[in-house]
Amino acid sequence: MARRGCNVVLERVLIFILSLGFTFNFTSAQLRYSLPEELKTGAVVGNIAKDLGMEPSVLISRGFRIVSGSRDSLFQINNNGVLHVSRKIDREEVCERIAACIINIKTVLENPLEVHYVAIEVLDVNDHSPTFPDNETHLEISESALSGARFQLQGARDPDSGVFSVQQYRLSQNDHFRLEIKDRGRDGKIPFLLLHKPLDREAAR
Repeated sequence: MARRGCNVVLERVLIFILSLGFTFNFTSAQLRYSLPEELKTGAVVGNIAKDLGMEPSVLISRGFRIVSGSRDSLFQINNNGVLHVSRKIDREEVCERIAACIINIKTVLENPLEVHYVAIEVLDVNDHSPTFPDNETHLEISESALSGARFQLQGARDPDSGVFSVQQYRLSQNDHFRLEIKDRGRDGKIPFLLLHKPLDREAAR
């Protein structure tokens, strides 16, 4: 009798688990798009309906919508299932000092429930000019300084990344100094003033 009761309980548990599977019918998929920053409002990111193989009318009837991760409504979906930009995106504002700027949003369809994750990579464009923290830099260098002495200068700031960030510096032609650049990785390229020829204070007057 005890074994029979145990079998009945197991059968009920299996039936309950199976019924849960039929109730939720949960599926998940991921889409990926890329777009340059600074696109105008309304610019198309991608056709979600087409990429999911669904008719727009099906998306509407099943209440397709963004549920999280849209970063203050950077993106919207229209009635045709097209994802578009709802306001201009500044990559440096959204992903400051991040090499790959990926915005992840979560979308859902009802009845049955489907979750689709959308990854949108925002590509950098050269929309900023480099600037120095100070307009002028004053250095005090002794005339006894030997050739080869190095003096670190302040680097320029540029919110852009990659090939659009600061790549090089130039120094006006002179007899005493040369410019040397050190790549500090995430800190960017740092300029150093290199003493090429010894200084003579009296001759410089």
